[in-house]
Amino acid sequence: MQTHFSPAALALVLCLSGSARAQSALPPDAATLQFQAGAAAYKNGRIDVAAADFRDAIRLRPSYAEAHNALGIALERQGQRAESLTEFQRTVQLSPDNADARYNFRVALSRQKRAAEAVAQLQAAVKLRPGFIPAHYMLGRMLEAAGKRSEAIAEYRETLRLRPDYAAVHYTLANALDDSGSHDEAITHYRTSINLDPTNADPHNALGNVLDTQGKHAEAVAEYAAALKLRPGFALAHYNMAVALDGLDRRDEAIAGFRAALRFSPSLTIARTYLNKDLAKQAKARNAAARQARVLKPVRPLVKPTPKPIIAAKPKPIIAAKQANTAAAAVHLQLAQRLDEQGCQAAALEEYHKAAAAAPASPEAHYRLANALDDQSKHAPAIAEFHAAIRLRPSYAAAWSDLGVTLYLMGNKAEAHQNWHRVLRMGNPVEAQKAAVLLRTYP
Repeated sequence: MQTHFSPAALALVLCLSGSARAQSALPPDAATLQFQAGAAAYKNGRIDVAAADFRDAIRLRPSYAEAHNALGIALERQGQRAESLTEFQRTVQLSPDNADARYNFRVALSRQKRAAEAVAQLQAAVKLRPGFIPAHYMLGRMLEAAGKRSEAIAEYRETLRLRPDYAAVHYTLANALDDSGSHDEAITHYRTSINLDPTNADPHNALGNVLDTQGKHAEAVAEYAAALKLRPGFALAHYNMAVALDGLDRRDEAIAGFRAALRFSPSLTIARTYLNKDLAKQAKARNAAARQARVLKPVRPLVKPTPKPIIAAKPKPIIAAKQANTAAAAVHLQLAQRLDEQGCQAAALEEYHKAAAAAPASPEAHYRLANALDDQSKHAPAIAEFHAAIRLRPSYAAAWSDLGVTLYLMGNKAEAHQNWHRVLRMGNPVEAQKAAVLLRTYP
């Protein structure tokens, strides 16, 4: 696991050890004793007592730089940032060669949005102590935020020279390299970060992005899947994986990915845009397939019909009504799809409801309504509609598969896996491939 520095605590420890060395040859005076009492109180979490002791130490010895630094840390913990900044500034004035004090002063300056002054303090800190790892890293972060990427990269490289196993810095350097166009080197550092800290999902997601940009969609999908295994609710990884799946022409799986991204982050509007585009392409492909099936339907040979006695036809109002309802449902579904593509989800949902009401025996209407409900995080009614579609058509593989996704995201992993395994046995190659990917992605 990556060890992270706590700059404030680090500075206090160094300050105390320095004070102890300074006083080792002489008996401690009253100011030193008061400072040591404050340090003990701080260590035990009694911040208010520690702050009071540090103030007393400063009162006894106004030039006591370590006490000013420690008081600044205590005030920072208390949220008194303006006073904290004053104490760190005073520490630097009293002890300009104290790298820890300058690092802490940087923290206070950053809180006040005084970035340029904060950078100057970090530059002074690393000049005073060239091996100051946290200062090099933070200097890189601040330089990058200021748009000085090449200088930032230099600081990240120096940090890694001092500590090659710093996973977080490999990841940060990889991001900077990727942004500057050095994609292959970025990939190397992403992989190093992953090897050093296998529990972090972010490098997997970022590595997937670089690979996908290079057209390596299958490798990208594997990285996104690794990220989602570590963090199932990672909305951006769901979205990025869906984009990569689109690049592989695996549209049904991409649609499931965009829907998952929106479940975890409904405000991710770009996922909604791509979802609507894929849904439109899916509907267009299905319509084309249906038209082709009608064209290829075998023509029966013409046989001269045997004359039959003419019997007055009986009205069939029920069948006529069913045909009318089916036609009405189709109209509602078409309108719902257009509204969905335009981003009018509430109006689209209303049309899906109307379609299901007009043709309650239509599994397609219930299935489309279920997905529309699910897209708006209305999971319970969505599950009910998936079940309605499945009751009407038990072999409806897409409904079983999408129901599994919803169940998984609601925490019912066992039932989700049962659904996907059922799809594998149904003999539908497209949905079976989708189910296999879902089983690998959501173990």
